[in-house]
Order: sequence, then structure tokens, then C-alpha cells
Amino acid sequence: MTNGEQTATTYYSIGGGFVVKEGENNSAGAQVDLPFPIDTARQLLQWCIKTGYSISEVVMENELAWRSEEDTRKGVMNIWRVMKECIYRGSHTSGELPGGLKVARRAAALNKRLLKDRTYNDYESWIKRSAKAAVILPIRWTG
Repeated sequence: MTNGEQTATTYYSIGGGFVVKEGENNSAGAQVDLPFPIDTARQLLQWCIKTGYSISEVVMENELAWRSEEDTRKGVMNIWRVMKECIYRGSHTSGELPGGLKVARRAAALNKRLLKDRTYNDYESWIKRSAKAAVILPIRWTG
């Protein structure tokens, strides 16, 4: 909203975690013939056996039908960055989850219990501290 004026923009998921803005010139949304058509995990496995490729190699070959390897890698790294931010934020936010169900957030309390007095400054140091602490902490779900 700018000066009380509302705006709206439409985005489309094009698969693989990629999103495009409506009206953008985007070849990724175009219909393409994939080198390895896959609808099920079984088909993915069959392509791996047939070609000798790993799963990631088969997937990358399919991604190349839509965009360059560089664009694919940038997009995947952005998805990973957002996932890490969500995990970190969720593990440090108490209260209730959004929505009307009044579900308590549990991750922050578990994080505090897990790390006790261990200090950290960022995501990477938090992950290292968490991994070390998790080895000795028994986790019990309640509720």
C-alpha cells in the first residue's frame, strides 16, 4: 500500500520451488519436453538405473530444459537461504502459531532446553551448538 492505495501482484509457482511474477518474460513457465519425464519416484529411479546418472544429475538435466544451470543453482540457493531463515526464526519465536487455532509454538522452548547456556551469534554457530547438544538430549513429545 502506498498513500492508502492498494496494489496487487500475481505470482505463479512453476515447480521446484521457483516462482515467477505474472507477465514476466519467463521461459521457465513455457511447456518443454523434458529429457527425463518424471511423475513418480519409481520413474526417477528407473531413469537413474537406465542412464547411470545420480538423482541430482537426472534432476539437473530436466532443470536445464527450463533455465541455465547458473540460474537453477542461484534459485535453489535462495530457497535454501529462506528455509534456514524460517528454521532459525521459528526456533527463536515463542507464543502461538499464526491462525485461529491457538496452537502453541514449541520450537523456541525446545531450542532453549537443548542449548541451555550455550551462546551463539548466527545461524551457523547455532546449528553447530545444536548438533552437539542434540546428541545428549532425549526428546519427549507431549500433547
